[in-house]
Amino acid sequence: MHPDDLKTIWECHECGRKFFYHSDIANHSREYHHSRVVSKDYSRRKAGAEFLRRNVSLSFRIEGRTEKLQIECKYYPAAESIEYTSVSYSDKKLQEMIEGKAEMMNKIDRYLRQLFNAKGTQGGPEIH
Repeated sequence: MHPDDLKTIWECHECGRKFFYHSDIANHSREYHHSRVVSKDYSRRKAGAEFLRRNVSLSFRIEGRTEKLQIECKYYPAAESIEYTSVSYSDKKLQEMIEGKAEMMNKIDRYLRQLFNAKGTQGGPEIH
């Protein structure tokens, strides 16, 4: 059982279907390629507990290779906050380049906020 089960209701923003179990929304997202999910977290007692669960993959070129950063997070629009639930790297050097630079982590955070606020950007943050 996923930790958010029984305290969260997920709604597919693209088709309107509602789900009570994380595995159901994950299966739905895989089957129908719907990635915009709006959720209500009932474990929080304050306003603004609605969030978007997003999985984001960012590509980076390192020494001629394409490496990936996978991020699973919850975005709370009312508070404009991001809760990172899972972060994984395809390469140890990419992890060191990102986690070793506060500026790079801030660029990724700003990029995700723009993405979630539907402002959109072309490409991802650059590593320097």
